[in-house]
Amino acid sequence: MTLTEAPALYLAFASLHVLLGHLGSALVYRLRFQASPLVLYRAARSPHRRITRLVSLASLAWAAALVASATSSAFRALPFARPLFTCPLVVSWSLAVTGLALMIASQISMGIAFRVGQDEREAPPELRRRGPHALCRNPIYLGSWTFLLGMTLWHPSAILLALSAAVGLGIHGLVLAEERFLHARFGAAFEAYRRATPRYLPGPFRDRSR
Repeated sequence: MTLTEAPALYLAFASLHVLLGHLGSALVYRLRFQASPLVLYRAARSPHRRITRLVSLASLAWAAALVASATSSAFRALPFARPLFTCPLVVSWSLAVTGLALMIASQISMGIAFRVGQDEREAPPELRRRGPHALCRNPIYLGSWTFLLGMTLWHPSAILLALSAAVGLGIHGLVLAEERFLHARFGAAFEAYRRATPRYLPGPFRDRSR
């Protein structure tokens, strides 16, 4: 069944990013550590917070376009909303499920170090280098965007592809802001971790800057 044939199924799965990746992770953290991982709005102004707002806007626009693509034949008839190619469902669903699983597993693996946002006044309790973070410095972001890409391939129209690319660029901006933050907090320890572990993926996508 495709997106247009079973919109409720597809949109329910898409909502798991919010239900599990945001609300669920915050609830589990509170139960485990009797605290909240939400520090995004504690800081008055920061590059990380500004970029987060832009990513949120792009993500909301992507979600609106996905809902319209699933439920409105008039929207799907627009030139920018028609699929540009056909992606096998096994590919798109595999990417979406793998990305969601990686995101959730990485959040849990961070333990008490997990944070949503960045507060310049609060030093992270530790530099997490175990679990998925031993293979990739940003498995949560990698999983989140892989999840988004898989869902975009359900209906690869120009608008959904463009908005998913915009979210990806925003995520990269968040990663750069967090690298500066971690370097300031952990210094040589973070530099050693950065040199030993790829930013996203090994090979040609590895961060080789010094």
